[in-house]
Amino acid sequence: MPTANFFKFIFIGLLTVFAGEFQVQVLAAQKGIGGFLSTLVLYSFFLAVMYAVSRFFDRKNSPKKEVLYYFVGGLFGLAIEWSMGNGPWVNNGAIQSGMFAWWAATFLVPRIFMQTADSVTVSVRRRLIIFLSIYSVVSTFVIVISPQYLRPAFAGIILAAAYIIINFQFIPYLSRSGISPVFVRRFMIFLAIAGVAGLFI
Repeated sequence: MPTANFFKFIFIGLLTVFAGEFQVQVLAAQKGIGGFLSTLVLYSFFLAVMYAVSRFFDRKNSPKKEVLYYFVGGLFGLAIEWSMGNGPWVNNGAIQSGMFAWWAATFLVPRIFMQTADSVTVSVRRRLIIFLSIYSVVSTFVIVISPQYLRPAFAGIILAAAYIIINFQFIPYLSRSGISPVFVRRFMIFLAIAGVAGLFI
Protein backbone atom coordinates (compact mmCIF):
# COMPACT_ATOMS: atom_id res chain seq x y z
CA MET A 1 0.00 0.00 0.00
CA PRO A 2 2.78 2.57 0.72
CA THR A 3 4.13 1.99 -2.81
CA ALA A 4 0.67 2.55 -4.29
CA ASN A 5 0.30 5.73 -2.26
CA PHE A 6 3.68 6.95 -3.50
CA PHE A 7 2.74 6.56 -7.15
CA LYS A 8 -0.71 8.04 -6.52
CA PHE A 9 0.91 11.11 -4.95
CA ILE A 10 3.28 11.50 -7.92
CA PHE A 11 0.47 11.00 -10.45
CA ILE A 12 -1.86 13.56 -8.88
CA GLY A 13 0.99 16.04 -8.58
CA LEU A 14 1.83 15.64 -12.26
CA LEU A 15 -1.82 16.13 -13.20
CA THR A 16 -1.78 19.35 -11.18
CA VAL A 17 1.06 20.82 -13.26
CA PHE A 18 0.34 19.12 -16.59
CA ALA A 19 -1.59 21.88 -18.37
CA GLY A 20 0.54 24.73 -17.05
CA GLU A 21 3.83 23.11 -17.98
CA PHE A 22 2.49 22.06 -21.39
CA GLN A 23 1.58 25.68 -22.08
CA VAL A 24 4.95 26.98 -20.88
CA GLN A 25 7.21 24.31 -22.39
CA VAL A 26 5.42 23.43 -25.64
CA LEU A 27 3.17 26.34 -26.60
CA ALA A 28 5.19 29.27 -25.26
CA ALA A 29 8.85 28.17 -25.23
CA GLN A 30 8.38 25.69 -28.12
CA LYS A 31 10.69 23.13 -26.52
CA GLY A 32 8.71 20.26 -27.97
CA ILE A 33 7.24 17.17 -26.36
CA GLY A 34 10.70 15.90 -25.40
CA GLY A 35 11.42 18.97 -23.30
CA PHE A 36 7.97 18.77 -21.75
CA LEU A 37 8.39 15.12 -20.77
CA SER A 38 11.85 15.84 -19.34
CA THR A 39 10.29 18.53 -17.18
CA LEU A 40 7.68 16.06 -15.92
CA VAL A 41 10.47 13.66 -14.94
CA LEU A 42 12.06 16.47 -12.92
CA TYR A 43 8.73 17.19 -11.27
CA SER A 44 8.46 13.52 -10.36
CA PHE A 45 11.72 13.82 -8.44
CA PHE A 46 10.54 16.93 -6.55
CA LEU A 47 7.20 15.26 -5.80
CA ALA A 48 9.05 12.21 -4.47
CA VAL A 49 10.95 14.48 -2.08
CA MET A 50 7.71 16.09 -0.91
CA TYR A 51 6.06 12.69 -0.54
CA ALA A 52 8.76 11.86 2.01
CA VAL A 53 8.07 15.20 3.72
CA SER A 54 4.34 14.42 3.65
CA ARG A 55 4.94 11.06 5.34
CA PHE A 56 7.08 12.82 7.95
CA PHE A 57 4.23 15.22 8.74
CA ASP A 58 1.78 12.30 8.91
CA ARG A 59 3.71 11.03 11.92
CA LYS A 60 3.29 14.33 13.76
CA ASN A 61 0.35 15.03 16.08
CA SER A 62 0.49 18.80 15.70
CA PRO A 63 -2.82 20.23 14.45
CA LYS A 64 -0.82 22.83 12.53
CA LYS A 65 1.00 20.25 10.40
CA GLU A 66 -1.10 20.92 7.26
CA VAL A 67 -0.28 24.63 7.33
CA LEU A 68 3.38 23.87 8.00
CA TYR A 69 3.43 21.42 5.10
CA TYR A 70 1.82 24.05 2.87
CA PHE A 71 4.54 26.59 3.64
CA VAL A 72 7.34 24.03 3.37
CA GLY A 73 6.06 23.05 -0.08
CA GLY A 74 5.76 26.64 -1.29
CA LEU A 75 9.17 27.66 0.04
CA PHE A 76 10.82 24.51 -1.34
CA GLY A 77 9.35 25.41 -4.71
CA LEU A 78 10.66 28.97 -4.48
CA ALA A 79 14.12 27.58 -3.67
CA ILE A 80 13.90 25.49 -6.83
CA GLU A 81 12.89 28.53 -8.89
CA TRP A 82 15.66 30.69 -7.44
CA SER A 83 18.24 28.00 -8.17
CA MET A 84 17.09 28.14 -11.81
CA GLY A 85 17.60 31.88 -12.06
CA ASN A 86 14.12 33.11 -11.14
CA GLY A 87 15.10 34.90 -7.96
CA PRO A 88 13.82 38.48 -7.55
CA TRP A 89 17.39 39.79 -7.72
CA VAL A 90 17.93 38.11 -11.11
CA ASN A 91 14.60 37.95 -12.95
CA ASN A 92 12.36 40.97 -12.38
CA GLY A 93 9.69 39.41 -14.58
CA ALA A 94 9.20 36.38 -12.34
CA ILE A 95 6.06 36.72 -10.20
CA GLN A 96 7.28 35.42 -6.85
CA SER A 97 3.86 35.00 -5.23
CA GLY A 98 2.63 33.18 -8.32
CA MET A 99 5.57 30.77 -8.16
CA PHE A 100 4.94 30.17 -4.45
CA ALA A 101 1.26 29.47 -5.20
CA TRP A 102 2.20 27.14 -8.08
CA TRP A 103 4.53 25.00 -6.01
CA ALA A 104 2.33 25.05 -2.91
CA ALA A 105 -0.52 23.70 -5.05
CA THR A 106 1.74 21.19 -6.79
CA PHE A 107 2.63 19.63 -3.45
CA LEU A 108 -0.58 20.18 -1.45
CA VAL A 109 -3.15 18.98 -4.00
CA PRO A 110 -1.87 15.38 -3.98
CA ARG A 111 -1.74 15.44 -0.18
CA ILE A 112 -5.36 16.57 -0.01
CA PHE A 113 -6.39 13.72 -2.31
CA MET A 114 -4.50 11.27 -0.09
CA GLN A 115 -6.39 12.27 3.06
CA THR A 116 -9.33 10.36 4.50
CA ALA A 117 -12.49 11.69 2.89
CA ASP A 118 -14.67 13.94 5.03
CA SER A 119 -16.97 16.87 4.29
CA VAL A 120 -14.10 19.38 4.05
CA THR A 121 -11.73 17.33 1.89
CA VAL A 122 -14.54 16.17 -0.42
CA SER A 123 -15.69 19.76 -0.95
CA VAL A 124 -12.15 21.02 -1.57
CA ARG A 125 -11.38 18.14 -3.94
CA ARG A 126 -14.54 18.83 -5.94
CA ARG A 127 -13.67 22.52 -6.31
CA LEU A 128 -10.09 21.71 -7.28
CA ILE A 129 -11.20 19.27 -9.98
CA ILE A 130 -13.71 21.74 -11.41
CA PHE A 131 -11.33 24.71 -11.36
CA LEU A 132 -8.32 22.83 -12.73
CA SER A 133 -10.44 21.35 -15.52
CA ILE A 134 -11.82 24.74 -16.56
CA TYR A 135 -8.41 26.40 -16.25
CA SER A 136 -6.70 23.71 -18.33
CA VAL A 137 -9.14 24.01 -21.23
CA VAL A 138 -9.69 27.78 -21.26
CA SER A 139 -6.06 28.83 -20.68
CA THR A 140 -4.74 26.40 -23.29
CA PHE A 141 -7.23 27.76 -25.82
CA VAL A 142 -6.27 31.37 -25.03
CA ILE A 143 -2.57 30.66 -25.46
CA VAL A 144 -3.08 28.65 -28.66
CA ILE A 145 -4.92 31.54 -30.35
CA SER A 146 -2.39 34.11 -29.09
CA PRO A 147 0.49 35.35 -31.27
CA GLN A 148 3.69 33.44 -30.57
CA TYR A 149 5.54 36.50 -29.25
CA LEU A 150 2.85 37.04 -26.59
CA ARG A 151 2.58 33.44 -25.44
CA PRO A 152 5.39 33.47 -22.81
CA ALA A 153 3.91 36.53 -21.08
CA PHE A 154 0.33 35.22 -21.32
CA ALA A 155 1.35 31.78 -20.03
CA GLY A 156 3.18 33.26 -17.03
CA ILE A 157 0.42 35.70 -16.09
CA ILE A 158 -2.42 33.19 -16.52
CA LEU A 159 -0.53 30.51 -14.61
CA ALA A 160 0.25 32.83 -11.69
CA ALA A 161 -3.32 34.12 -11.50
CA ALA A 162 -4.88 30.66 -11.77
CA TYR A 163 -2.73 29.08 -9.08
CA ILE A 164 -3.20 31.97 -6.68
CA ILE A 165 -6.94 31.39 -7.12
CA ILE A 166 -6.37 27.67 -6.53
CA ASN A 167 -4.61 28.53 -3.26
CA PHE A 168 -7.81 30.27 -2.13
CA GLN A 169 -9.53 26.87 -2.43
CA PHE A 170 -7.23 25.59 0.33
CA ILE A 171 -8.68 27.95 2.96
CA PRO A 172 -11.26 25.49 4.44
CA TYR A 173 -8.66 22.70 4.49
CA LEU A 174 -5.90 24.75 6.11
CA SER A 175 -8.24 26.59 8.49
CA ARG A 176 -9.07 23.44 10.42
CA SER A 177 -5.41 22.96 11.33
CA GLY A 178 -5.42 25.07 14.47
CA ILE A 179 -4.79 28.22 12.43
CA SER A 180 -7.21 31.13 12.33
CA PRO A 181 -9.25 31.21 9.10
CA VAL A 182 -8.69 34.97 9.11
CA PHE A 183 -4.91 34.46 8.99
CA VAL A 184 -5.17 31.95 6.15
CA ARG A 185 -7.52 34.20 4.18
CA ARG A 186 -5.28 37.23 4.69
CA PHE A 187 -2.25 35.29 3.52
CA MET A 188 -4.08 34.30 0.32
CA ILE A 189 -5.10 37.93 -0.20
CA PHE A 190 -1.44 38.88 0.30
CA LEU A 191 -0.48 36.40 -2.45
CA ALA A 192 -3.04 37.97 -4.77
CA ILE A 193 -1.93 41.54 -4.05
CA ALA A 194 1.73 40.58 -4.42
CA GLY A 195 0.88 38.88 -7.71
CA VAL A 196 -0.77 42.01 -9.10
CA ALA A 197 2.12 44.16 -7.84
CA GLY A 198 4.56 41.78 -9.50
CA LEU A 199 3.10 42.70 -12.89
CA PHE A 200 4.14 46.32 -12.49
CA ILE A 201 7.38 46.17 -10.51
